[in-house]
Amino acid sequence: MRSAIIFGYYGNGNMGDEAILSSLLDQIKKNKKLKNYKITIASNDPEETIRLHFEDAQRLFGYTRLPLLLYKMIKEKPIIILGGGGILYGDSVQFYSLLAFLAKLLHLNFKIVSVSVGPYLSHSIVGFYRSDSKFFGINRFLVKFLFETANYASVRDELSRKILINSGVRRKVFLEKDLALSLKSVNKKYAKELLLTQIPKNLSRPYIGLNLRYIPDDRIRGDIISKISVIVHYIKRLKGNIIFLPMGNKDNSDGISNDASMYNLLKKEIKTNNLYLLRGKYHPKEMKGIYGQMDLVIGMRLHSVIFSYSKKIPVFAIAYESKVISFCSDKHIPFVDIYNIDEAKVINFVTKYLKH
Repeated sequence: MRSAIIFGYYGNGNMGDEAILSSLLDQIKKNKKLKNYKITIASNDPEETIRLHFEDAQRLFGYTRLPLLLYKMIKEKPIIILGGGGILYGDSVQFYSLLAFLAKLLHLNFKIVSVSVGPYLSHSIVGFYRSDSKFFGINRFLVKFLFETANYASVRDELSRKILINSGVRRKVFLEKDLALSLKSVNKKYAKELLLTQIPKNLSRPYIGLNLRYIPDDRIRGDIISKISVIVHYIKRLKGNIIFLPMGNKDNSDGISNDASMYNLLKKEIKTNNLYLLRGKYHPKEMKGIYGQMDLVIGMRLHSVIFSYSKKIPVFAIAYESKVISFCSDKHIPFVDIYNIDEAKVINFVTKYLKH
């Protein structure tokens, strides 16, 4: 049986990346040439990935896993699919370049699908790329090799394409939308039932979805909590109820991988009875449906914005990285960045939709 191995940031409790994977799997199943392929997903938590996606999953990422990976590549001769999402940041290009080299050596089909790229490690630093950003040193050589080796290569935003050009990549790199945009959600009735298990059944509308991502910098994180507290109090005056919708939900984890840590900080900052946390584990199609139950959303993680936008829910973004700004600029979604949160702008947005 023919096979494919999919690499990405999977099995890390990140709802956006799981949504990308779910959409990619749906596309594979619809493809006449690929629908009967045996799929293996490279995952940091194979059991959770199997539970979510009903496909084989193994720990294949990292240099200690190379013997197993090389064995599978030689034995199965799979298609290697890299993507999508923000996985080609900083030193991650080194492992994926080795993967591309092995694929070329073994004459395997190697595809890069709808990724974002950047010269620093995305999840450890808060910052924004510019249109003249580029990779340096060995990573510049490797990212060029990686993309020019691929049988097919696409990125999900124009900024990533510019960074590749600045870094010396000369082959055609296609611009492809984030895969989560085309992910189908569960139906409205089921999404409502899921939501009502987490909030009082008689809770009045409007429902304002809120998503915040943990920021390591104490000063920036404190500023976010302080300014969101002002917005929460304003929403309470308008008789709105806020439902915190985590998009990072890694078990036994604090900080970056667990958005609920920001909910806990917010609850400590303010005493209010109009703030609720969506608890539990959800499939990306379920979470997208729940976002569709909101009247408006204030979102920080990229896929909280993407879920809202694709469900036609008014959304205001708090951008913590270039990928959020890039998407919002392209789709004409209002936003502020985390260094300059103007609560008045957010309040004006809330007022516009809640008072009309």
